[in-house]
Amino acid sequence: MIRLPRVEQMLGCRVDVDCGHGIRRLVAEKTAEFEQLDWKQELPDNNGLAKDVAAFANHQGGLIVVGVADAKGVAGKAFPMAVTDADLRNVRTVVAGHVVPLPDYEVFAVPDPDDDGKAFLVIVIGRSERAPHGVEFGDTGVRYPVRDGSQTRWMHQSEVADRYRQREDRRGGRLARLDQVVRDGRGLLEPKGWLTVALVPEHPGSLRISRDTLSMARTWLDPWKQRMSLWGSAPFDGLTVRVGYRSLQLVSDWQVQHETSNYTFVEIHDDGSGFAAWPLETHGLMDARLDPDRNTFPFTALAVTSLTIEFVKLLAEHALHNTATWGNATVEVALTPPADQRLLLCDSTDVRRLHPVENARRSQRDARVRRELNMDDTTTTTAGMLAAVETLTGDLFQTFGVPANPNLDPDGNIRLNQVPAHNRTAVQAWTKTNGAGTV
Repeated sequence: MIRLPRVEQMLGCRVDVDCGHGIRRLVAEKTAEFEQLDWKQELPDNNGLAKDVAAFANHQGGLIVVGVADAKGVAGKAFPMAVTDADLRNVRTVVAGHVVPLPDYEVFAVPDPDDDGKAFLVIVIGRSERAPHGVEFGDTGVRYPVRDGSQTRWMHQSEVADRYRQREDRRGGRLARLDQVVRDGRGLLEPKGWLTVALVPEHPGSLRISRDTLSMARTWLDPWKQRMSLWGSAPFDGLTVRVGYRSLQLVSDWQVQHETSNYTFVEIHDDGSGFAAWPLETHGLMDARLDPDRNTFPFTALAVTSLTIEFVKLLAEHALHNTATWGNATVEVALTPPADQRLLLCDSTDVRRLHPVENARRSQRDARVRRELNMDDTTTTTAGMLAAVETLTGDLFQTFGVPANPNLDPDGNIRLNQVPAHNRTAVQAWTKTNGAGTV
């Protein structure tokens, strides 16, 4: 959920579907438009709507309320309407088709408490780390609006250039934070082979570490302990929660006793960042003819896919629900081989012998990829989650000469014909529980 503290203070509530009383009160008090508030009696045309959304995203974020007439920027009379799903889809279509890059925003109907059956159409726009956002005008190019007090104006070329420089500076800071999260997390792991996932949100969140937070985290973790992964393991079973430096750590009893982890390890930070690790395990033997020196460490696509799904979902949910951040995040997925071993991507169609995936090559270096993903997409729909993981793991497997993830397609469907027979029952149970598509 996008947070607008100043607007929320004026409304007396969060900006959500239940803020109708707050909107009515602002209208009754004849509240004036300002940098983060815009009244509209009706939706503007497509260019005007795109301009308004981009202008807020290029400044401090803001709230557009459709269904309130204004006189020189001061709220006048409310004109709630019958907001339909088609109206909401139209807003999304216009913004997606005209604003580049796409900003973080939400659009929904807020029921009018004074007029049953009528509602205000509300658009909430977050302050964007991806600014500047431009508005495409067909063949005439892109222009960049910005909110200026209660008005909207077009930015000059020098302003646009400054905004691009600021965007790169912010991205550099986020990547530096990601490096730190990975470095701190890996420092607590045993020296062996690991799959690691790290996430840093575009908008830093906030979580005060306290006894109440610790209790909340234990309650939050409980259902995850029972959650089964795609290939039938329970990666969070047996974990407990302890306090780290400005973080909470999900650890096994081994780590509590030895201060290093040889099992699943998760660290979630107070700014919404997170790190998760799983020890790479061999689930079969390499044919001796394919590995005469016995220095190859085989791993399977299904194992990496399964655990990446669980880790990305857990870390994104922490960022969104525990620290109240929103929007995009930068995610790193990495494979680290054990000492003196070479990683090799294998299939597991034969439970007794592992065979390299066609054209796969060995790698003695860390394999790591970084991508941006939308956290809402990864936590609200299974297809969105699987599509994001398909992109991440597809890039990762290319390090080993394999063009794509054999277990997922780009639309977020599971390729059942690529699932080993001995894993198929677990995969089918997971797809049923999580509502995943199959091909």
